[in-house]
Amino acid sequence: FEEKYTVAHLDKAAQALEAALKFSGASEAERYGAIQKMSDGYLAAGEFKKCIAFTEARLKDTKVLPAHQADLYITVGRAWAGLQAWEKSLKAYAEAHRVFNNDRDFCFRQRILILEARSAEMAKDYNRAVACWADLLPTYDDVYGKDKASFAKWNVRRLQPLARKSNKLEMDSLSDDSGADISLDE
Repeated sequence: FEEKYTVAHLDKAAQALEAALKFSGASEAERYGAIQKMSDGYLAAGEFKKCIAFTEARLKDTKVLPAHQADLYITVGRAWAGLQAWEKSLKAYAEAHRVFNNDRDFCFRQRILILEARSAEMAKDYNRAVACWADLLPTYDDVYGKDKASFAKWNVRRLQPLARKSNKLEMDSLSDDSGADISLDE
């Protein structure tokens, strides 16, 4: 990246692409591919805010298939993670799941769940992190995915105590200041 393009080049390319997307003639796959490459360029440059702004704008003004929308939301999630805005990253991943909720697509699940698990852990949402790693397990086969499945299981075991502790803290916060449980009559 550093040898080929500057941020100024990327900005000019983004402007040209935005204008070009207003014309007809390009297939959906071509429109999506161009948007994804531009977004990836901003990610590679570490221009996370520009990546988010460009990608979200294209999600609003360019019609692409739900599976491609999900990929673009994953890119937005990665950019928010680059800014260490973990909650916003998780919202982008949730939006990706919403627009393309296909549990049978193992490639999609592998693409999103690892990133989502990492953001969830950084956001201290250990229950979500555990769920993501556990949801990955059925996507790995015994031949090619054995090591990946072992890694996912290791993460589940590592994060479960943190999730339990987090759940206990949440339950403790339901008590009032005197330590007595709050009843529905109060």
